[in-house]
Amino acid sequence: MSKKMKFTAATALLALSGPLYTAPAWSQDDTELATATEASAAPVMSDKDKKMFEMLAKIFEIKDASPIAPQQLALAEKTIAKIMPQGSYGKLMADLTNKIMTPMLSEVSGEAMPVYEIMSATGVYDDSLDALDADKRKAITALLDPEREARMAKMVDSFQPLMAKASAAIEAPIRKGMARAYARKFSAAQLTELNRFFETPTGAFYAEQSFGLQADPEVMQAMFAALPDMMAEFASAGPEMNAGMEELSKSKTTLDLTETEIQKLAGLMGVTVEALNEGKEYLTVADADVATEGAEAVAAAEDADADPAAYETGEEPWYDSDNWTKSENAALTKLSEAHDKASEKSSAAYEAWETEYNRLVAAYREKYKAQGWQPEAAEADPATEAAAEVE
Repeated sequence: MSKKMKFTAATALLALSGPLYTAPAWSQDDTELATATEASAAPVMSDKDKKMFEMLAKIFEIKDASPIAPQQLALAEKTIAKIMPQGSYGKLMADLTNKIMTPMLSEVSGEAMPVYEIMSATGVYDDSLDALDADKRKAITALLDPEREARMAKMVDSFQPLMAKASAAIEAPIRKGMARAYARKFSAAQLTELNRFFETPTGAFYAEQSFGLQADPEVMQAMFAALPDMMAEFASAGPEMNAGMEELSKSKTTLDLTETEIQKLAGLMGVTVEALNEGKEYLTVADADVATEGAEAVAAAEDADADPAAYETGEEPWYDSDNWTKSENAALTKLSEAHDKASEKSSAAYEAWETEYNRLVAAYREKYKAQGWQPEAAEADPATEAAAEVE
């Protein structure tokens, strides 16, 4: 599966998992629910993954909660049985798979290979290939990947049973969590009234539809339509989040503390004052190293013309691969993939990639400088300033 298809699958999975986040089950986790979940059959995971899930579980851990009366829980379980009957979660996820996953993968894969795949399969990296129309790409696909559609179908077919298994594993814990959440949020009288309503034709229809409505096409369409605005809000939030930061004091080290503060810190940490003073010596040496590096930078700057890339930031336009042609990017990607495969056996592939990368940067550097492009003035380096003060 290509990187683009993997990204599409991951995006679809994220969309499919929406009901998981909107369902109230996870916000009402407790010991009984955790025990039931742990008892379920689960694949072996790494220690890193276990720690991550343990951390997530602690976020929603309920502390000092009063026990739920059995009769109260029984009423809530009756309510949830109507709202989320057996198999409803699996049906919801299956519907979402068919409505989202299949169309998304089909759109990415398509009947014809995209140009970048044709380049990768043939080793021909020429911008003229961008002009290939759909019919020609279909004909090329018939030669290079005649079973493309069949492979796509198998991919979707293998995904559906996987989703069914995942849904079956998570449905019971969600139902249990929802029952406990309802038992805490609603009184016995309210739960009784809800259950009575669900016995009516309108109530029964509402209960049957309410859970699945989370993934109704109208809801999903509205959610995806709102994503650009949501992302734009986060993208522009930097200044607001940083507002007022400059008014706050900076984090200190022991070099900034008084002797009284050092003694207090030693007591809080359970270490000796001598240990903290030794640490101060280490910090002093580290600061001196920064000054030395700054002095070296000043000296080296005098010889900057020897290597035009020595003092570039990497933000210059000739480093931005978006300014290179598609064929040049494709060729560089091919060399990078060859390097990944051969890195354990030989450095030749990496050297080829590095040579081509440096060639492209040098060529585009000359191009942009010939057009009069000048780098922005770099911000003052604290290390360089420290070196200047030393001199």
